Amino acid sequence: MVDVYNLWIVIVSLIVVKLCHLIYQWSNPKCNGKLPPGSMGYPIIGETIEFMKPHDALQFSTFLKKRVLRHGPVFRTSLFGGKVIISMDNELNMEMAKTNRTPGITKSIARLFGEDNNFFLQSTESHKHVRNLTIQMLGSQSLKLRIMENIDLLARTHMEEGARNGSLDVKETTSKILIECLAKKVMGEMEPEAAKKLALCWRYFPSGWFRLPFNFPGIGVYNMMKARKRMKKLLKEEVLKKREAGEEFG
Repeated sequence: MVDVYNLWIVIVSLIVVKLCHLIYQWSNPKCNGKLPPGSMGYPIIGETIEFMKPHDALQFSTFLKKRVLRHGPVFRTSLFGGKVIISMDNELNMEMAKTNRTPGITKSIARLFGEDNNFFLQSTESHKHVRNLTIQMLGSQSLKLRIMENIDLLARTHMEEGARNGSLDVKETTSKILIECLAKKVMGEMEPEAAKKLALCWRYFPSGWFRLPFNFPGIGVYNMMKARKRMKKLLKEEVLKKREAGEEFG
């Protein structure tokens, strides 16, 4: 009986030592160079919970303020299941943007655009091309002449619908206006039912962008990936319809 008791003590002790070793490795990750100061938080989730706390969109979050004061403008941490280095230094960020071709994005966002997508790894030429297209579509003159008029029309339509129903969900309505306006700008005129389906799919995106990258049923990333598949299928169908009918895009 005593031998069994001593054996259990040894087993428990070994487990505790192993856990302590794993926690130490997590808190002090290996690196070929010198890592900046910082803390890794809890295993797997890291400091994600504190990072995701709501804050004023016009100010830095409390999470960033605390760590900049404690560790300086460049620090290491763990977010969304991955080890990351956050830089608040403008000069360093500009230099990295010029020379570094590795995307600094979470796995959940990489999955959204496709892990084999080179959207975040653009060359100078492709960057200029995308920039010019964006300015043409969303530049100040375009906003004044077209988009603001469309937003005003859509806002009036949804407000009238809300008045008839007796209530209006501002957050949901804003998402609908955004996706309907941009979809019309890119795709041209769409059937109301197709635009409605796009807006419903879009609802899952903001909740899934910054999440732990585990694709399990019921969680944000899983719902986002399903919505992404539905949107791709819907947009593909719309493109084929317009091509067959000879219609122009936005």
